[in-house]
Amino acid sequence: GSILSRILGAIYIIPWVTWMGAYSNQANALFAKGYNIYSLFLMVATAGIPSAISKMVAHYNGINQYGVSRRLYHSGMYVSVAMGLVCSILMFFGA
Repeated sequence: GSILSRILGAIYIIPWVTWMGAYSNQANALFAKGYNIYSLFLMVATAGIPSAISKMVAHYNGINQYGVSRRLYHSGMYVSVAMGLVCSILMFFGA
């Protein structure tokens, strides 16, 4: 995912610079200001919670406790949705 993201970023920058023309340096500076904030919220949102939940789900599936595993999965989904909403609201009103 990280490699694909970087490739898409490289492909994206070519039309961006062409479109902005002589103002591409100023446009990139403005984009970087917003991207830094976005990157911070993205790091907070993906701070190991998905991998921790997947390890716990795998553990409970391994010991045949599928009900606990299912409840843990759903709880993790609710937490992820809540964090996504909170971060998106913060970014919206912070803009």
